[in-house]
Order: sequence, then structure tokens, then C-alpha cells
Amino acid sequence: MRHPLDLIRAMLVCALVVAIGGGGRAVRAQAQNPSMADDQYLFANELFDRKLYELAIQEYEKFVQEYPQHKNVHQARLRIGEAYLRLRRYPESIAAYQRALEAKPDSKFRGHALVGMGLAYFYSNQFEKGVATFLEARPLVADDAELGPIANTWLGECYYNLQKYDEAAACFQIVLDRWADREEQAAQAAYALGFCHQARKNLTQAAAQWLQVAEKYPKHPLAVESLLRAGEALTQAEQYPMAAQAYQKVLTEYRENPRALAAAQMGLGWVAFYQKRYAEARTAFELVEKNYKEFAPAAPLVALVPLRVADCYYYEGKYEEASRGYEAGTQHADPAVRRESLYWLGMCRLQLAQAGQNAMWEQAAAAFQRVADDPEAGPLALRAKLRLADLRLDRDPAGAGALYQQVLATHPDDALLRDQAQYGLAVALFRQAGQGAENRDARLAEAEAQFTAIVRRDPDSPLAPLAVIGMAQCQLERQSALGAISQLEVLLKKELPAETRAAALLVLGQAHLALKSDRRHLESAVRVFRQILDQHPDASQAPTAAAALVPLLRDLQRRQEADEVERLLLQKYGSRPGAVDALIANAELQREQGNHTGAIQIYEQLASRDNLGQRIWNVRMGLALCYAATGQAAKLNEILQLLEKAPGDTLATTHYRIAAVYERANKPEEALAAYQAVLRAGPPEALAASARLRIGVVLAGQKRYPEAAAALQEVLDKHPRTAAAPQALYELAWLQIDMGKPAAEARPFFERLAREFPDHPLATDALFRIAEQDYAAKQYSIAAEGYRKVLAARNVGDLADKAWYKLGWALREQRDWAGAAQAFLTVVTQIPTSPLADECRLRAGEALLEQKQYGPATEQLQPVASRQPRNDDERWLVAQARVALARAQFEQGQFEQAAETARPAVAAANGVVGAQAALLVADSLFERKQYAEARSAYLRVILLFRSHRPFAAKAQYQLGECYARLNQMGDARNAWEECARTFPGTEWAARAAERLGQNRPATGGH
Repeated sequence: MRHPLDLIRAMLVCALVVAIGGGGRAVRAQAQNPSMADDQYLFANELFDRKLYELAIQEYEKFVQEYPQHKNVHQARLRIGEAYLRLRRYPESIAAYQRALEAKPDSKFRGHALVGMGLAYFYSNQFEKGVATFLEARPLVADDAELGPIANTWLGECYYNLQKYDEAAACFQIVLDRWADREEQAAQAAYALGFCHQARKNLTQAAAQWLQVAEKYPKHPLAVESLLRAGEALTQAEQYPMAAQAYQKVLTEYRENPRALAAAQMGLGWVAFYQKRYAEARTAFELVEKNYKEFAPAAPLVALVPLRVADCYYYEGKYEEASRGYEAGTQHADPAVRRESLYWLGMCRLQLAQAGQNAMWEQAAAAFQRVADDPEAGPLALRAKLRLADLRLDRDPAGAGALYQQVLATHPDDALLRDQAQYGLAVALFRQAGQGAENRDARLAEAEAQFTAIVRRDPDSPLAPLAVIGMAQCQLERQSALGAISQLEVLLKKELPAETRAAALLVLGQAHLALKSDRRHLESAVRVFRQILDQHPDASQAPTAAAALVPLLRDLQRRQEADEVERLLLQKYGSRPGAVDALIANAELQREQGNHTGAIQIYEQLASRDNLGQRIWNVRMGLALCYAATGQAAKLNEILQLLEKAPGDTLATTHYRIAAVYERANKPEEALAAYQAVLRAGPPEALAASARLRIGVVLAGQKRYPEAAAALQEVLDKHPRTAAAPQALYELAWLQIDMGKPAAEARPFFERLAREFPDHPLATDALFRIAEQDYAAKQYSIAAEGYRKVLAARNVGDLADKAWYKLGWALREQRDWAGAAQAFLTVVTQIPTSPLADECRLRAGEALLEQKQYGPATEQLQPVASRQPRNDDERWLVAQARVALARAQFEQGQFEQAAETARPAVAAANGVVGAQAALLVADSLFERKQYAEARSAYLRVILLFRSHRPFAAKAQYQLGECYARLNQMGDARNAWEECARTFPGTEWAARAAERLGQNRPATGGH
């Protein structure tokens, strides 16, 4: 929501100042013979009026302490709270207001204090407490024309942030009802009320509210914003004529506002676009560029016009025309336009590839990869990464899953993008389980959890029905067919697209089929598969349904029906990718779902047919996998004997897949035997290398380390250039560590991996491990070069932020402050979502500070120092940032700010950082010549941080300097003597000894 927060806060300050006694001039007019107390109060007010709030607080506190019975004590307490509020130190402001209210609960200024405290609660995100405070204040300021609307407006804001939209709306309505004549507050409340309607998904009502703002307050700055908001809401509500009217009103009545005019013209384009009037939309979009390209405020919208025109072509299905527009956009001066054009160029190529232009597959992937690799692409990079994952899903589900996880790890705000990534990840996990991945049950459970999260988050999401089907498939894989049936029956009661309904019916039929021990479920399966054939005969699921029906009907002794469906399968669906292929695919599905008996029935029926051709080998391979999974050794041996006549590497591939079945079943000995059989079957080199690699991995899992090492070494000796070689090197490296050997024993394998396979993803990880070993050995220069090699690698991927971070530390250890700052800042600017970003910002600030670049250092340190920590790690980080920021302020002579910044970090629990903070506070007071206060601050360092000798020694010395400047020379000598006695050998002990030999005041201790 848009609110003039500073204006409202200034109004509150004005109201409070008037209410509690005004500024210094008002007091001076009332006091012809001011007492010392009045002078003190006057002085504090003068400081407040000059916006010296920190000093004003000190003087008000002094006034309250020294003159507790004075008539202005309560006003002073309120001004303390207000000063803290102006300093944005909200906890202190709240505490000050609470003290004032407790000291004088019946004060006539109670309402004013409550409003101030409520604001402090709001700004510190304590919305529940803000609600309670404003509710108490509201009746007390009900007749106050200044504070009344403020209290209700901010009460509404608190409710809005708590997602209590009805209560928020009621508060805004009170402002409109009671203070309609105060245009500033009333317009703001009316505008905010529109957001309440929008949050409750009452788009029409929200639009009506915004239109009313524009009608009632046409000269207010929010009027044109309200019209644009109304146009957006009406477009979303599909009330296109009214949306167009709102935009037209902007065009006719606010000609002096080019940004709003361009937005309205763009809005008209969207109105036509969403009505699928693409030619009209193109014209509207082009007018944005034609009419407003000379106006700087409209530039962001003008830059988007080429994209919007190409969008129209894209949704018309004119991909060639859209491609030309997007290609032109990739040459645009604006990087954002270039990136979006490149993404949609990839989408056009994807559509053209799906239409049969096979060369476009690689071009689409290349376009998406460029966008995904662009560090400035933001959310668009996530969408590109999502498309890359989609392209990879069929051939590499594990790789696709990793990409989907990368998208989800950024916590995207776009709900559809998040759902698509989560759905893709779920499908990838499901397919990995079906391919025999390790931890199959865990993969299925995780896939089901991902599907479930989509449905729970938004049952109305476009992907929710498909997610329910995915959940049911996972249930079916995990032998919970009844659960799958229950989920699908609920889903099928809803309105669904035809293809989605057919998909749900197919899985429902398979679930009933899984419960074949109960004839009722077999009958239900027949009914469901029949429904697909009767109601969705052209759906992609129809051949699979027919293939499932054939053996099912025969099992039920309904042979005539089975023959009819088989003829249908061969005749109606014969022109599709093969009816036999549908039967084979269905058998594969049954096998992957663990229904080996059902799969065996289909395979055996197929094996008895004469028209399979070369597909007989696929059938026999499927049978071999099923027999292996079910422990039917005799039948397995028979099939393997038949497969000895198979062409090519079919026999070796079958043995390899059988071994994977045994690995999943945690049968390592059987798996080893099967992998050995692969080697005896004369496999191609790549398969032989993979088999030897798996032998090594299985042996390592059994802790048979020497044998594992020998097998992995054999991969390197016999297959040094295969895809298995880099993984063998990686496994050998970790094998040394698993055996408890020093990390140096693993290093040669990591080095060889990085040297011989520099483009392999594992090579980058190997380079990082090498650099980590050098860093641990304190060989920082060598480590830095190692981290640079990681960053130069093509597949740096998720290691980029870690490598930049560790490079920064390696350079820092060498006191290369410029290089360290650059390394840390790279994470901040190029990888801002990294969990290391905050610490990198801190370390960059520290490095800049060492170079005396105080402005840039402050720019990096301020965001970290201002953060509200959520845990101990963050508290430690914030404390360090505060100390570094205070150092920068101190070095620039900003002593008051330095003390204010460092003070929250002064805690014994913060150790050396707390000691630094405490010393900075004391030094700042000393530099401001507040020697009495500095004396107390140095004593705090000495008493709380005595174990941190460098800081305690300086504090002890400076304590003497404070006494000297206060002309308390006896105490000064005592302090210096204590410094020399307690901290011998330090710089400060030497300086103390020197001071003890002098009789004149010091010229400075810094």
C-alpha cells in the first residue's frame, strides 16, 4: 500500500508538540524569571526543536532525574518517547512512552502518548501490540482533528498487516465518515480501503472504491493512481469495458502526467490482449512508444512496447513473427528488454521445435541458458531455469530435479512459477524412483510431499488437479492403492479439462487394478478404462487404457470383450506410436509401480505374439527385470539365455538394469554378480565403465575399501576417457577420507579430476576441495588462486557464492583489502539471494574500512547493522556490523552517531566485539569532551571486558585521561598506575608510565 508515512509522522509530531507544551519559544514567553529547572527544560526543548534528538533525550532525562516534582516532568517523558520515535529507535520509544504512562496514567496527554507508542509498535512490526495501543488511544483522541484520523489510519494499517482486512476496512471507513473534510487523511483512507477490498479478492468493489477516490478528490496525487489501480482491478475481474473507461479517463483528464498516460495507454493494450483481440492490443501498445517516448517518466513502459507487440504475435500462434520481434528486442539498449526478449525468443523456438523444427530444440535451450546464467535477470532467470528443467526432464530427471530445486531455493514470489517448479521437482523425483534411483521410497515420499504442498497451498491453482494425480501415483507406487482411489474420486467430482480428466481416470483404473485380489476392484478398473475409451477416445491415455483392458478382461474370462478391445487397440490406435508400444509402455508402468505380477502378465502375452519384430527384446528385457525383482531365478535364467541372441548391447544393458534392481533392493552381493555379468557380456566401453564404477561404489558401501579402490582404479586404467572416469576419481578421493586417511591423500585424485576433466561438474567441486585444503593449511596465496580457478570454471553453479566468499577471506588473511572487498562485494551484487550475502556485505565493509573508504564502507555496513536479528548467528553478525560501522563514523568525526551505533553491541556475551563496541562508545564520549560520561564508559570496558587485554588496557589508560581533564589528578595518577601495573608490556602501560612522569594535562589519548 502507498502511504505518505513521513507526512503523517510529521503531523503527529506537530500535534504532540502543540499538545504537550510546544517548543522553546513558548516556554520562554511564559517564564520571565526562569529557574534552573525551567532553564534545563528550555534547553532540552531547544535541542528537540533543532532535531538534536540524541542530546535532547539526555537533557530531558537529566531534567526528569533532577526535578522529579516539576510540573513539566510528564511532558518531558513524552518528549523522550517522541525523540526516540524520530530517531527510529522504536524499542526505546516504546519504553519511554510506557514509563510516562505508568508515572501519570490519568494525564490529559494519555491519548497522544498512546498514538506515539502505537506508531513505534507499527514501525517495529509489532502489529498486535499496535492494535491494542491504538484501540486504547482511539476514544481518547476521538475529537482531535489531527490525531483522530492518524490513530484510525494506523490502526487500520496494523490490521492490514495482520491480514485482518475487515477490521482494517472498518478503521479506514471511520476516517471517511468522521473526517471527510480533511482531504489529505480522507483521500489516503479511501485509497487504502481499496486495497482491503482487493486483499479480500473483491476486485469489483476495490475498483469502485478507487474510482470513488478519483471522483471525490480529482486534484489529489492519489486520484490518478486510483484510476490506474481501478483499471488493473477491472481487467483482472474481466470487466473490460469499465477498465477501458478508467484508462480513458486518465488519458483525457491527466495530460500533465506522462507516466500515468503511458500506463493508461499500456492498460488499454492489456484490456484488448486479455480479450484475445491481439491486433487491437498491438496498436494500443505501439501508441505508448509513439506518443510518450520523449518523456523520461514513461521510459520504463516505452521500453516494453516491442515485447508486448511480440507477445501478441506469440499468443496468436504466429511464432515466426513473434521470433522476429523478440530477436529485435535482444538488441535493445535496455538490458531488461534484452533479457525478456531472449526468454520469449526461447519460448518461440520451443513452440517451433514442438511443431517439428527439430533444430530449434538446441536453440531454445541455448536461449534459456543465457537468461538463466545472467546474474541480473532476477525472476526471469528463474523462469528460464524452469524451462531448461522442463527440456531436461525426460532424459535426465535427476539433473532436471536439481534445476527445479534451484528455482525453489530462491523462494519465488510468483505463485504459478513456484507451483510449476514444485510440480516439476515432484515429477523428477517420481521418475528417478521409477528409474531405480537409490532410496526409492524416500524419493517417492518426497515427490508426494511436493505434490501435496501445491494442493495445500492453493487448491484452486491450475496445477492442483495434476498435483492430485501425482499424489495418487505416488500412493500407488507405495502400495497404497486405496489412498490413490480416494484422492482421485474426489478430484473427478470437479470440473476438469478433458485431458486432465482422462489422466485421472487412467491412474484411477491402475489403482483399482493394483487391488486385483478383490474382484470388485477389477470390475471397477474395467469400468474406468471403458470410460476413457467411450468418453475420451482421442485422449493420449486411450491406447494405454485399451492395453490395460485386454489382459484384465481375459483374466475375468471376458474373452470376447478382450478381443474387441485388442482389435480396437490395433485398428483405432494403430497409427499412433504403436498399439504394441502402448502395451509395452503399460507393462513398463506396472513394473515401475511395483506391480510386477501385472507387468509379467502383459509381457508374457506380448512375448507369445509373432508381430513384435525387434520389440521382442524390449519385452524380454522387461520380463528379466520383473523376474529379478520377484526372485524368480529359474525364469530369469531362461530369459537371459534367450537374450544372449539379442542384437547389440541388449544383454549387457539387461544385466546392468538387473544390477540396479538388486542395488535398490539392498542386495549388494546379487548386484555385484550382475555387474560382473555386464562385463562378461561384451558391453560397449561406456557401459563397461559404468559397471566397474558401480562395482566400486557397492564395495565401498560394504566398507570393502581395498576392493572398492581396485575397482575404481580399473575404471581409470581401462576407461580413462569415459563419462565414468571423473566420477571414479571423485569416489576415490572420498574413499581416502572414508578410510580415515589425511585429506592430503585425497588431493591427488581431486587434482587429476580437475586437470583431466575440467568441464565436468565434479571438477569444479574438486577444485574447491583443493582450495579448502590450502586454506586450512594457511597457504592463503595458493588458496586464493584455487578459489579463482573454481570461479573460472564453466560449471561453477552453486559453488560461486562460496568460492567468492572464501576468496575474500584468503585475500583478507593476506591483508589485500582491495581484493577482499571486491570478492565479498561480488556476492552482494551478483548473488544477492545467497545465504552468505549478509556476511559478505559485512566483510566488504570491513575491508573498505581498512582502506579508509568510509563512505562505501558505511553503505555496505548500514543494512547489516540495521537488521533485526532472528537468531544467535544473526545477532553476532549484526554486532560485528555495528562495531565496524561505528568505526567508520568515528574516523569521520561523527562521534555521536558512532556511540549510538556501537551501544547496542555492548554486551559481555559478544566477547571481543562487545569490548570493541564499549571502547568505541567511550572514545566517542571522550572526543566530544564529555569526560564524566566517558569516565563511566571506560570503567564499563575495564569491568566487563577485562579479559580482552588490548581494549581493557586502553580503557584503563583513558580513564586516567578523563580524570586529568576533570582536574582530578590524584585519581588520574591512580588510574595510570593501575594501567602500568596490570597491563605491563602494552603500548598503554608505556604511555601511562610516561604520563606519570608529567605534571601537565595531556593533549589527547588517541
